Amino acid sequence: MTALWTRLTAFIRGGRAHRRSLELALVEAKRVLGEQMVAAGIDDGQLLAQIAVVEEKIRGAATRRLLREGKAQRERLLLQLADAALEDDAPLPGADAEYQAARALKESGVRSEETAEIKNESGVRSKEPGKMQRLTPFFS
Repeated sequence: MTALWTRLTAFIRGGRAHRRSLELALVEAKRVLGEQMVAAGIDDGQLLAQIAVVEEKIRGAATRRLLREGKAQRERLLLQLADAALEDDAPLPGADAEYQAARALKESGVRSEETAEIKNESGVRSKEPGKMQRLTPFFS
């Protein structure tokens, strides 16, 4: 019984760890995409100007706290810029490789979330929406 419990908890933790690592990889890919978009001058019409203002505040930050807050704000704006780019399936000259990497991670995360949503509390799961099958209990 202990071995079964150990295997089950390891399986559950492994799934959570995989999902978390996908989330972290997606955030990093979006940050890199946002950085490359700024470097290439790709804008959604407003965020690039906001990033420039925040960068100026960072350069003039008098304290570590202000510097940390400025960097956090810049990071949020970079992620917003990347999210705006990922909503459209359009080429981004100067940031195409970063766009493709972020798009692939986003799609793999979506597939992972769809699979998780298909499972429900009753022990019924399906790899395809609309097709359910009953799971056999571990210890019957």
